Amino acid sequence: FAQQVLKSALPLQVSWIGRDRKEHAGSTTMADREVQLPECLVWMVEPRQDLTDKQWELLIDEMHERKVPGFRSGGRVNDKHLAMLSQLDHLVYLDLNGTNQEITDEGLKHLAKLSHLEYLSLVLNGAFNADRLVPAKVTDKGLAVLKHLPDLVELNLSNLFSMTDAGIAPLKDHRHLRRVSL
Repeated sequence: FAQQVLKSALPLQVSWIGRDRKEHAGSTTMADREVQLPECLVWMVEPRQDLTDKQWELLIDEMHERKVPGFRSGGRVNDKHLAMLSQLDHLVYLDLNGTNQEITDEGLKHLAKLSHLEYLSLVLNGAFNADRLVPAKVTDKGLAVLKHLPDLVELNLSNLFSMTDAGIAPLKDHRHLRRVSL
């Protein structure tokens, strides 16, 4: 992706994966601050606070208009948000790591519309400061969406305690897949 400037009325953390294949943290778009993005392999945004429904609509509109290639949830996503994110058929990077306890098998079905995804991370668990991990509400049924994501190169399915071999069976047909974490 070419060098560019990102400005948003929403509080978004901006990061990117550089040509060196390392992740770099940028700054935040708080207070209409512009963020300079260098030439990179992919860049992504992450909400820095919980968003209202209206702010989610604004975020999706901005991501669509700017063709933002990546999104990080920061633990702030539920099934309704997955439906909204599925409108961004240009997404290549989707990180749903964190305390996304409201992501279920039903919500994952929306990801089937994101056929250009190259990176997907579904590390779903409870708050890191909790007494124990809370199992995600994702099972093999939800992982059936993987068969609709033929461009996956990297996949992380850690902490999905209800996943079985059957749930990841569709991966055998992914010819681009290079890295899987379970």
